Amino acid sequence: MSAIARLAALDRAAAWLATADDAAVREVGLDLSNWLTCGDGSLEDALGLKASSGSRTWRTTAALEARDEHLRAAASTFNLGATEISTRLARYVGTAWPRDRVAATCPPRLDGKPEALFWMALRAWPRPVGLRQIQKTLRTELGLFSSRDVADTDRDDKTGDEP
Repeated sequence: MSAIARLAALDRAAAWLATADDAAVREVGLDLSNWLTCGDGSLEDALGLKASSGSRTWRTTAALEARDEHLRAAASTFNLGATEISTRLARYVGTAWPRDRVAATCPPRLDGKPEALFWMALRAWPRPVGLRQIQKTLRTELGLFSSRDVADTDRDDKTGDEP
């Protein structure tokens, strides 16, 4: 498909979005249509996605949110505290992740294990996660902690695992 054909298709998609029942979808459609018509600035500017100086980009924010959701899911699904997640995640990163990271889908051998959620978390944001960040991530989900998790979190805060 040529560039002109792609732009024409994008213009039709914007017009379709601009007629949606959902106000937020309509707004995106109008912003996209205006950007296509005026051509000023970047698409990120037009959609209000450009990060201000010193802020994370929307892509980074979305990736970190996805990573954190998978870590929270591991905690709630498998009743794991921050310390256990940190230990098991570090073990996974040091052993199987180097091989698994190239897989297009989660390896079947991980099904039903916390490591499947670790694989998803690392696919979203492929960088190590320290104990303090895991503690912070789990704290943002109200009602997630059992008394054991809170105790683990409070005790681990004093260890200073990350700078």
